[in-house]
Amino acid sequence: MQQKQMDRNIVEMLDALEKEPERIADFLEFGSRFYRYSLKNNLLIYRENPQAVYCQSFSAWNDAGYQVKRGAKGIKVYVPYQATLLKIDGNLVPLEQASQEEKIRYQAGEIESVTQQKHDGVKAVFDIVQTTCPVLARKNFYQIGYSEQMYPGMVKGLLSYAEQLSAMQKEEPAPLQETGEKAVSELIYQISHGISELEYLQENPETKFQEVAFGMMLENHFGIVSTQTRKDFLASSWKEIKEMNPEQSLFAVLNQTYKLCRKKIPEVQETLEVYLESPQKEASVAGNRPAEQKERKPRISNEELISEIKNQVQITEYAREHGFTLIRKGRYYTLAQHDSVRIDTTKNYYWRNSIPGKSGVGKGDSIIGFAAEFVHNGDLHEALKELKERIYIPEHYTPQPKGQLKEKQLVKQELILPERGKNMRRVYAYLTKSRYIAPEIVQDFVDRKMLYQDVNGNCVFVAYDSGGKPNFASLRGTLSDVRFLGDLEGCDYKKGFCINNQSEKLIVTESVIDAMSVMTILQAQGKDWKAYDYLPLGGTGKYEPILNLLKEYPKQEVHLAEDHDLSGVESMQHIQELLKREGMSAEQIHCHVPENAKDWNEALMNYAKKFKPVEELSFLEKEGLPEIHYCAIQSTKQIEEQGFRVRNGKHQYRLVELDTEGNLIPVSLTKQNTMFFAPQEVEKRIPNMYKKLPYEELLERQALVRSGALRSEEPAEKQKQVSEEIKQEVDKVKQEQAERAPVEQAEKATEQLLVEGFREDQNTLMVKIEYRGEKLEEAVWKERDKVYICTGMTFDDTYEKHLLSNEQIEQMNLFLKENHYELDETLPILQLKLCEESQEQKAVRTENYLNQLQQQEISKNQQVAATTPMMGMEL
Repeated sequence: MQQKQMDRNIVEMLDALEKEPERIADFLEFGSRFYRYSLKNNLLIYRENPQAVYCQSFSAWNDAGYQVKRGAKGIKVYVPYQATLLKIDGNLVPLEQASQEEKIRYQAGEIESVTQQKHDGVKAVFDIVQTTCPVLARKNFYQIGYSEQMYPGMVKGLLSYAEQLSAMQKEEPAPLQETGEKAVSELIYQISHGISELEYLQENPETKFQEVAFGMMLENHFGIVSTQTRKDFLASSWKEIKEMNPEQSLFAVLNQTYKLCRKKIPEVQETLEVYLESPQKEASVAGNRPAEQKERKPRISNEELISEIKNQVQITEYAREHGFTLIRKGRYYTLAQHDSVRIDTTKNYYWRNSIPGKSGVGKGDSIIGFAAEFVHNGDLHEALKELKERIYIPEHYTPQPKGQLKEKQLVKQELILPERGKNMRRVYAYLTKSRYIAPEIVQDFVDRKMLYQDVNGNCVFVAYDSGGKPNFASLRGTLSDVRFLGDLEGCDYKKGFCINNQSEKLIVTESVIDAMSVMTILQAQGKDWKAYDYLPLGGTGKYEPILNLLKEYPKQEVHLAEDHDLSGVESMQHIQELLKREGMSAEQIHCHVPENAKDWNEALMNYAKKFKPVEELSFLEKEGLPEIHYCAIQSTKQIEEQGFRVRNGKHQYRLVELDTEGNLIPVSLTKQNTMFFAPQEVEKRIPNMYKKLPYEELLERQALVRSGALRSEEPAEKQKQVSEEIKQEVDKVKQEQAERAPVEQAEKATEQLLVEGFREDQNTLMVKIEYRGEKLEEAVWKERDKVYICTGMTFDDTYEKHLLSNEQIEQMNLFLKENHYELDETLPILQLKLCEESQEQKAVRTENYLNQLQQQEISKNQQVAATTPMMGMEL
């Protein structure tokens, strides 16, 4: 079923590209990063995430030492696997479809087998930006593009490869006058043309398509954006192919291009790197710093390095990336996993109240101590090694003599902007093509000198103070969806990145890209996007710039438009409270979140990719924050009920929340009846907008909701001190849960219940059933002489108890016999154990098996004798 849907997705993607041939160029740009994957997997990944950079499975990321971020959605792709086929009666039978006897004979070496490579296995993969892999460590996985300083070396390498092709064709490569990007691009298409002449015997529209397509993929692989002329030529070539042969498949043509890329790109790369010095080979334009900086890092003293780590790496961001859940407690944050921890975002410092410190208040430390204690098991060396990779040391950084560091820190660091590049092509292409920002808005930023491209091809966003002097600048890579950790040194965090249009209305976002996305949406709606000021905060928990801006330039309206996730919504709630304390009324504060996206840029991209009118996005038309649900992990240590019991000595875990009446109900994590035997398995599946509380705290909230002192959706910070009466109510609730028994309905054998088979799972007898059109898997129970299964849950009155019919019990007994199981009926839920055969039983079974083999051999010899002609007989 899953594979059929994946195949349908591939066909839909191909149909969309055929209907809009102009999009083929965008797909090939994506393919320049994924050409080593199969075309099918390229189409599947591109359909879900066109901005993907490097994908691996969940286990592969763990093996690499990084974790997939909570809530990240995997992309299903096809993977190869080894299939074992048994040679039975002249046919090849998959091992999993063989009978139990055939499997035993195969294990005994009596049945021959062959191994084939299959490609219809399915696995979920995650992009590198969905993991905790830091930006500067990503170059270990992929490399896209080179800096402009490396173009002369690239020209020499590409020219050498072109000369090799020319020698095979006995032609001289075209002479070049330049050594820059234009020369690189020209050589790439000379190589593409030379390869097409070697690979194909005649020139036709398909050959032209292959030539341009390969050239575009090679060009993008080296970080050069293809021109619109070549993109248009590619689209027209495909139209010409379809006119000549309407039955021609786009998949077949693209597949040829991908095969060519897998064969030739490594060859070109190998020749190219001979002409690039080894330190430079590690440099790329997509968020990776030039390798020259690596040579400068040893010149930084340990004191300066530690200072930079403390300034650039925020504890809250670091904690989220490593899977911790942050909970706001007034002006501090705490961790759901360690509720004694307090994090001060203004000082970027933490302490633990449960561990006494020198001050008597608690043990505390900076980001370095946090990383060592909570991530690296107390290993300070490993913590510093990881944190060192996360910081950016600018080119202008000069080490200070020892002893002057403290004096230096007292003086405000000067903001020095990176060197400008020669053009803006990558910035324009990234913002308009990848991020779908309106070109007019990008141009406005450029005209106001708030945006330019540096020599490494990165976006540089610049904000200015009232005197026109730069006071804030941040960087963003242009070839992948990457946000650098930290801004440029010398940024004024008290002012933030303010986009001042002299307006009385303010829109607050988390990033500059989100602000530009909001401007694009307003422009599409026909509104004047310059009628608002904008303040990107660069994340959550940064409130000082808002308060300072409103003191200097009071506003009539404030529109909060942070991300649609737990931290974004909590941040907007907190800002609301701050603004009300500053004297703003509730009518002046508005909150907006995208309905089906994490942030406003993702919402914009979703509409643009599907060719939906951007003006239909509901920014400024709808307002209000989504509800935050409060949940906790419950285990069978606290309560047992039908379907939620200790199994084989193992406790079960599930996620529960409160309904409007204060009843504890399970949260739907996956399909019904999925069992979890570790709290970590449940915690990984906590849905968006669910905030995990300790179980005892959720019970306190339950008592408050039942008493009418609190609504189930109210923020946890609004809880009042629990009175003695409420504490008694909590004890009463606990007692009710402990005494609660499942409500059993009348037992009956259900006609609509179809048993499809039995299996063993963790020594428990499970049955696969189909009931009311739904496929389920349930445990088998026995009470006295009644064998039954249960479906549904008690909390929603869907619980039912079904007796197995005599035919179904016979089917169960046959499964037990074939697999040599016997029942352990010491518990109501049926457990399995392997039968212990006596020596006589083993001898009889072996003798019967040998006799069977002997009879088969005799029968085979008789058949051979019957078909063999006797001597002297005519044929």
